[in-house]
Amino acid sequence: MIFVLIAGPPGSGKTTLARPLASTLGLPLIAKDAKVKELPGPIVEIRCRCPRQVALQRCRARSAELLRSLGLGRLIDVDTTGDFDVASLAREVLRAAAATSP
Repeated sequence: MIFVLIAGPPGSGKTTLARPLASTLGLPLIAKDAKVKELPGPIVEIRCRCPRQVALQRCRARSAELLRSLGLGRLIDVDTTGDFDVASLAREVLRAAAATSP
């Protein structure tokens, strides 16, 4: 089974992208948003703010570091500003997974 990690700043479209991609690839979706709803008791949210560009740079750096530390495959950068082609992305994910398989 392949695992697809989707990262990005809040509101960047991670869940919007993950749902149709998981469905297209026939993979289970493990979304942090859904897990939060299962927590027992009150939830206190702390919202951190910084300039958008700083958040983007941090996210990219963490994603790259995670890929390196886990020995994961290639990073696919997707612009979720507008519509995206899920079928094309799914094919790219499968090609990347095949290229990094042992």
